[in-house]
Amino acid sequence: MMKTAKKFRIYGYIALMALVIGIFVPRSWSAGHEVYDVTVKRLGQTSQIIIGGNGPFNYKDFLFDNPPRIVIDCIGSEHNLPGPRTYSLDRGGITAIRASYTEEPTPKVRIIVDLQTRLPYVVFKEGKNLVIALDAVTSEPFAQWQASKFYDYRRPPQTDLTFQAKGHEKPTSVPAYSDKASVTVTFESREEESAGDDFLINVEYEKGDLVKIIRQFANWTKQNIVISPNVSGTVSVSLRNVPVRTALDIILKINGYAVVEEPGDIWRVASITEINAAMAQEQSRAKEMEMLAPLVTEVIEIEYASAGDIINSFPENTQNERAGTGIQVNERTNSLIVTDTPTNIDRIRIMIDKLDTPTQQVNIEAQVVEISRDVSRELGMQWSSEATQEDDEGGSLLVLDFSERLTDELSDLLSGGGKTTTTVTLNAVLTALESANKAHVISRPNISVLNHQSASIVSGAQVPYIKLDDAGNALTEFIDTGVQLSVTPHVNPNNRITLEVTAEVSSAVLAGSGVNTVSTINTKNANTRIMVDNGATAVIGGLISNDESISESRLPILSKLPLVGRLLFTSKRRQQTSREILILITPRILGAPPESLY
Repeated sequence: MMKTAKKFRIYGYIALMALVIGIFVPRSWSAGHEVYDVTVKRLGQTSQIIIGGNGPFNYKDFLFDNPPRIVIDCIGSEHNLPGPRTYSLDRGGITAIRASYTEEPTPKVRIIVDLQTRLPYVVFKEGKNLVIALDAVTSEPFAQWQASKFYDYRRPPQTDLTFQAKGHEKPTSVPAYSDKASVTVTFESREEESAGDDFLINVEYEKGDLVKIIRQFANWTKQNIVISPNVSGTVSVSLRNVPVRTALDIILKINGYAVVEEPGDIWRVASITEINAAMAQEQSRAKEMEMLAPLVTEVIEIEYASAGDIINSFPENTQNERAGTGIQVNERTNSLIVTDTPTNIDRIRIMIDKLDTPTQQVNIEAQVVEISRDVSRELGMQWSSEATQEDDEGGSLLVLDFSERLTDELSDLLSGGGKTTTTVTLNAVLTALESANKAHVISRPNISVLNHQSASIVSGAQVPYIKLDDAGNALTEFIDTGVQLSVTPHVNPNNRITLEVTAEVSSAVLAGSGVNTVSTINTKNANTRIMVDNGATAVIGGLISNDESISESRLPILSKLPLVGRLLFTSKRRQQTSREILILITPRILGAPPESLY
């Protein structure tokens, strides 16, 4: 009996310990994978976003435009990030980081990284962390940011509070403003972390006194607020997960009031009419002070643009209307001589800094290739209009598409193997055809041009052109024939390039016989606009020429015999050759990586 009782006591202790452990062990110890921290720092030439977890990540990443952002879905993870759902950063090319959590159909944490502009990036695992590495926008360093150092990691659950603010006391559970007024407020973070105007808040007001509500917002944001004596009224509103500053603006707007930020970190609340009148008065006073300010003369040097172009770009209200002020252009030094008040000169400098920037340059690599039409059909070359095409006149702008047969044929011609990008594949095709004497590269020019400027490439020769005057006399002139190419690049914000292309292929042909022989010029051209990726290759095709040649073979002496000599010992052969001119254009933005690398 004693042993049995002792045994039951032991089992009882074990059950009690299991119960205690089940109650007090934190949820995060027994839960699955968690995302609990985010760190942003600079490492070398990259900005790194480190997502902290308690184990290996199962993730998917996406890149979007309009606006540019990277989306990381952490599949099977739970959200345990501190603080609000949105972190405003503005560093390292990152404007903000947003986090959300969904349970259906599969639990996942979604991290959205808002970018200033589209940037190349790479995602990789590093221990229990997930790292997103971005190309640095600038070489300037920035301070490291970490969510867990700004917000408490284990925040308490949201709590509903019903209260009325009294003076500068902290809100607590107290009766409402009156028998008919009530307010319910829920913070997304702890009270000691709610300083500032970017945290989320849930508010419900029913006939709440507007002045008291403004004072509550001042306590929550720890902001200095001055309220105009004319502010009054009641508010009934219900808001969920709204930034505290947005909530205040909405509450004031529906009552005809607004907030103005004054110097010294002070918010002034007044009616919109009062604010507009005060602003008009300040502008009038500032204009009067500007008219009384002393005039100074400064010379502002222009580095990249033309000083004349800069001054023509100024808005009409840039220059002061005051007598004795003005802007003059010094073409020799490419500078502006500005006579104005110091305040207006500072405004002009700011505008010049935005306009006087280095112009992007584009390297245009072109290849002019002559290929037999029979060879293109033999290798299975196909044409398709896969490129984005805005206009097409007089020719065909096409993107080369390779069939399986062409790939098999090239595998026999080339010793290498594997997959290549479109540009590399095109070069491989040309190399293979040249080595087999089935194609001839006429020209391979390479030229750099400023953005929005035209570049001309000519490959050919001057040939004599015979024409007859009114009296029937033959006159000889020399004209340019061959391949003439004009390209104007336009770099888009997303680093894609719009090309305005004009291509012309011309050749001289003799027509007639004897004294009636004249020269004719065969011309084929294509005019178009196309959008291509940085480093991609566009192909202009469809420029086909047909050559006809006649050769005569004779047997010496016997071919001169009367009657039978020309019939039996002379032969003529007529041969027709069809050739196609391909023009390959590869634009590359100087200083920008090609899209094909990412």
